[in-house]
Amino acid sequence: MTHQDEESVAELNVIFDAQKQYVNFNMNPSLASRLDFLDRLEDLVLTIRHDITESLKDDFHHHDFRVTGIWELAGVVGRIKYVRKNLAHWMQGERRELSETAQTGIAQVWYQPKGVVGNIVPWNFPGDISFGPLVDILASGNSCIIKPSEFAPATSEVIKNYIAEYFENYKVHVVNGGMKLSEEFSRKPWDHLLYTGSPEVAKIVMKAAAENLAPVTLELGGKSPAIIDCDSVSEVTFRDILGVKSAKSGQVCITVDYLLVPKNELEKSLLLIEKVWTEMFPLFVESPQAAGIINLSSYNRLLSYIENSKLLGDRVLEINSAREIASEITRKFPFTLIVDPSENSDVMKNEIFGPILPIKTYSSLDEAIQYVNSKARPLALYIYSKNKDNCDYILENTLSGGASVNAAIGQAMHPSLPFGGVGGSGMGRHHGKEGFLEFSHIRSIFRASHVDEVSIARPPYSDELANAIDEMLPWKS
Repeated sequence: MTHQDEESVAELNVIFDAQKQYVNFNMNPSLASRLDFLDRLEDLVLTIRHDITESLKDDFHHHDFRVTGIWELAGVVGRIKYVRKNLAHWMQGERRELSETAQTGIAQVWYQPKGVVGNIVPWNFPGDISFGPLVDILASGNSCIIKPSEFAPATSEVIKNYIAEYFENYKVHVVNGGMKLSEEFSRKPWDHLLYTGSPEVAKIVMKAAAENLAPVTLELGGKSPAIIDCDSVSEVTFRDILGVKSAKSGQVCITVDYLLVPKNELEKSLLLIEKVWTEMFPLFVESPQAAGIINLSSYNRLLSYIENSKLLGDRVLEINSAREIASEITRKFPFTLIVDPSENSDVMKNEIFGPILPIKTYSSLDEAIQYVNSKARPLALYIYSKNKDNCDYILENTLSGGASVNAAIGQAMHPSLPFGGVGGSGMGRHHGKEGFLEFSHIRSIFRASHVDEVSIARPPYSDELANAIDEMLPWKS
């Protein structure tokens, strides 16, 4: 372990102990306190805009300021406003029905903070996933330690500095470091641990958390498909899909990973994709509006996927009217389509996370549905159709973390909707009321009346108890 690693781990240990001590003496923060922390977070997000825009450019080489505004910050502000409007109601708890056999007393559910929450943040959304879940964590009354990705070092440092300016370290703190810190971070006895990233690393995180029986929320990815019905093979559809696919050059967990198009509409689809993409990006490799791939390792991984498809004899199409060439400087290459890729190709075995789009064909909706269901549960499923019955049929016969009809990422745009995966794409969720519940302990409370309704159940057991049991459980021959 390097000296820097030792310092980072030592910092984590000190802050973790301080937060544990703080929450033990502040078990149930007031509404006013929680709203104050949310106000601070909103001020932070509005103030950090310039600095995080510049740091993301450093980390990605190209990262347009409008992408930063829309994808990293605006959603956080929307979540704060939604939670602020509803928090008092959520905190009230609930009265519950009493058992038929014990009709006196009060049954309640309280929503209490879990305590100290860890948040392991990925490199592709360092702002949004540092600050977005923090809305729910603070609303639930918890303290939080954030561990941003070492692969976005400039932005991680900016986030650390701003958090330190707006929050006491016993409430929110950021620790930066590499693999050793990540390992130690996962091993802490968190009251809840949130991880966003790949399924492979999630297994390591979950195994470490299990040593302390720490509950986890895993926001993963997977291969999110878009099924295009025969009535929706149109410029409007592809403009919507490619507009999202282009964001961060495809480095988005809920972007469209592959398309399923009607077999007899394939060539039309390819022409429309080429037209729409070229209008959006006359230049892509050199365009400052297109984000660079995060590092050379990821850049080379993506290029190897394309080469793998070529070796397998798949149809590979570059959308590249400007005749650009791949650049290690910008860490970009022309947008590439893989048409009817082999099932054993790299692009179909792995989440892509880049400007590559496989296109599969189908002959019937049932065939498309069967194909989706033969794969791991995706984080998102997109349907493009004008036929409501077809949309409902697809939704009723598939399972994904979220789904959106005729609008890519629509399910993630609304702060009232929960966000999370299922199966291989994750477990648990944040956003909306479900985010508040995720980071709350749902505590059952019973307040007995002065009438002792359970005395009959205590030894010595009587005939009266036997008669009561027979009434609840009548004998059947």
